[in-house]
Amino acid sequence: MLFQRIYFAKFTRLDLSALCYTISVLSTHGDYILFLHGTSPFEEKKRFLVLDILLTLFLLAVTAVYLIIPLIKYNIASANFKRGEYLISYDGFTELNGYFDSEERADESIEALFLDELQSGDYKQAIEYYD
Repeated sequence: MLFQRIYFAKFTRLDLSALCYTISVLSTHGDYILFLHGTSPFEEKKRFLVLDILLTLFLLAVTAVYLIIPLIKYNIASANFKRGEYLISYDGFTELNGYFDSEERADESIEALFLDELQSGDYKQAIEYYD
């Protein structure tokens, strides 16, 4: 038999003493070692740190798009409704596509706009909003 055993070893720069010990022990038994180039533990930690940061940024972006931005738009539309800007609040609530109670608030906005136009005497415009 040409080789008794072949050992695959992965050593880094930090493992120099372990490498010397392994060579001395295995060479006395007639075994052979194939060395594989490895990365240091610090490089692996750095790579995982970068991946963790990228994953965190991705999750923050998704959270902002699906939770925070619609909440801000909802609050702006509610503020417009309280100020009496019913058409702007209606547009804001319909843009939210069913977020929270935005459909109901859009109906309230159009009803308030209808009543506002009736009180001002603009019946044609009120009928357009009613339809």
